[in-house]
Amino acid sequence: PRPGRYRKQSARRVGGWGGRPVPVQLAMDIEDTKSAQALLEKRLQQQSLMTTMAQSFLSPQDAGTLIGNALKMAGEFTGVSKVSIAVFKEADFALSFDYVWYNQDQDVPRMQQTLFPLEEGEGMYEPYFRQVVDHAALDDIAWLPGYEGMLCSGVRASMSAPLSLDGAFWCVLSFDDFR
Repeated sequence: PRPGRYRKQSARRVGGWGGRPVPVQLAMDIEDTKSAQALLEKRLQQQSLMTTMAQSFLSPQDAGTLIGNALKMAGEFTGVSKVSIAVFKEADFALSFDYVWYNQDQDVPRMQQTLFPLEEGEGMYEPYFRQVVDHAALDDIAWLPGYEGMLCSGVRASMSAPLSLDGAFWCVLSFDDFR
């Protein structure tokens, strides 16, 4: 057997050899089965989260509260430091962080500014406007040129995705980690 892998073992005595029972041991590698089981459990957790989030929108509460609750559920499920929705304000050509959830178990600095004007050619968000990418994942931001602003705010890793409404760019959903 290979170390570090799951295996199922069983042992028992069978029949006999010269009137004496013979011990038989059986070992089977079940790593693939355990991996498949873990994947199915993770998918079940994700489906459960999606069901809970969808059901939470069937409520008389206002949209801001419902979105805040959804961000909280997503943040707690993923274990990140911050989850936010930055809505594109066309009149200002800016992103407005209207909805932000912070992990209460982590020392996460609060945003001092919530409206961020954009410039043509803006590195991270330009592909979203042109709808040529469906997400951006940044790990170890300290080594990436052009992301000094995020690094200064404490973000170490980030994943974001644009959301469209009626075929037009509407907002950016971001998951940020400060650890």
